[in-house]
Amino acid sequence: MKISRVNKNGREMWRVNVPLTFAGARKRKFFETKSAAQVWIAEARRNVRETGRMEPVQGVTVADALDDYLEAKAEVGPRHRRTMLWYAGKIRAAFGPRLLNSVSVLEFNKWVNRPEWEAAASRATARRYCLGFWNWCVRCELLERNRLLGSEVQGGKKKAMEVLPVDKCRQLLEASEGRLRAVMVLQMFAGLRTCEVMEATADWISLEDRELVVYDSKKTTGIPRRTVRLRDAFLRWWPKGVKGKVWPANERNLRVHRRKLFDHLGWRLPQNTLRHTFASYLLAGEKSAGVVALELGHGSEAMVRNVYGHAVKAKEAEAFWRL
Repeated sequence: MKISRVNKNGREMWRVNVPLTFAGARKRKFFETKSAAQVWIAEARRNVRETGRMEPVQGVTVADALDDYLEAKAEVGPRHRRTMLWYAGKIRAAFGPRLLNSVSVLEFNKWVNRPEWEAAASRATARRYCLGFWNWCVRCELLERNRLLGSEVQGGKKKAMEVLPVDKCRQLLEASEGRLRAVMVLQMFAGLRTCEVMEATADWISLEDRELVVYDSKKTTGIPRRTVRLRDAFLRWWPKGVKGKVWPANERNLRVHRRKLFDHLGWRLPQNTLRHTFASYLLAGEKSAGVVALELGHGSEAMVRNVYGHAVKAKEAEAFWRL
């Protein structure tokens, strides 16, 4: 890139000519001082090196998307989880700091077909795990299309995130009782994942302070993972007399009870529907992606806006929080 002094509209300016070979774009930038032009060139080179773009763009990076994808898949089997983490580490090392949209289809296919995975079984496994990640990004509306050639998202068109209407939320709460209702309340009004519900105890909840502290069970020191503010709807539906672990049995037992409840109502709901319901109504009510990201435990506000930003209307959110 070259810096030259020019006269622009009667003013002396410094012009930076950006060649086509630099990030695939030919541009001209004008600055009042030479030092400002030099600073911009240094920042542009760094941005191209890190994200593939000359100027920073608001969006979701591959690393942020991987973190949320792994959280969404936290309940898979241990062997599948280890393999998923291994391939996620490979994708992170190759594309981590870059924006999702900056990774081209051709570039990713060239990477996944490299000699390291020459064996048919290895290449097929790599494609299967990478396909799962990119399909998830498309379903969450973070991307327009998959980054693997010859791979289409199952189901054709993009599906909206499953969110329960307010009347069905009330119906579900009224049909449940005891500890099963406590589980429904934790997921619907506090956004806990199933794995977090299995670790939750009554000590996490302070009705007087109106807050729920989610602890990291993997840490021996009991480090708080995040704090969720308890709204009036949570306090109204929380069952009395819950002590110790919210669900003392194992996760399989919880799934059986939850399936019986849904069968009684005649429903078929995806596993994370109640968490998505909480996030969608919270964003519509709070109008702050930052608050929602903190209470969900997400690291990306952009992902919260992209996934939950248009799921429900403000009036529906008001009715939900009045339950």
